[in-house]
Amino acid sequence: MRLTKFIGRILLAILFVNAGFSHFLNQDSYIHYFNIRYPIFYQYAKSIPFIESSLTQFEQLQPTNFIKYTPQLIQALGFTQILFGFGVGLGIQKAGYLLAFLTVFITIYAHNPLIYSKQVDIEREYIQIIFNVGIIGALFLVHKNKNNNKNKDTQISCSSTSTQELKKTEQAKQKNSETAKQDDSKKPKAKAQ
Repeated sequence: MRLTKFIGRILLAILFVNAGFSHFLNQDSYIHYFNIRYPIFYQYAKSIPFIESSLTQFEQLQPTNFIKYTPQLIQALGFTQILFGFGVGLGIQKAGYLLAFLTVFITIYAHNPLIYSKQVDIEREYIQIIFNVGIIGALFLVHKNKNNNKNKDTQISCSSTSTQELKKTEQAKQKNSETAKQDDSKKPKAKAQ
């Protein structure tokens, strides 16, 4: 079981490390993809009443301004996926959680059929969403197998505790028998008639 969990973590890590490096190697295609979808996403977000007021306050979030920062954003996403991908491979649970949340945000942004229904093939987007949901579930399961070590530690501590208790009990019995011998020696012995 430990070996299969290790193999699963490594395969999951390869998926994210590969995706992270592709953000650097194929940066132009990611920038193009992002720049096509961001204006549509922005318009959709503006149609939500409580988000519209926040969006209009920040000039940098408007599509014409935000596109300037796309290369840095793509690089940051790539670096994050590489870093946390290695963390997943090592079994760091927080790396799995952070990659899961990042995957949720990427799925909402890039594969949301509610936003992009006119621009994309809906069936393909649903397949991508289901794929991402499966990956998110796997990321929440990332952790090192510490149960065996905890059980060994618990057994060792229990055995050392019970050994200490046995020693204390034996010492108490010895003291009681010594006290009883001393009491017997202090008592006057009756003469035999």
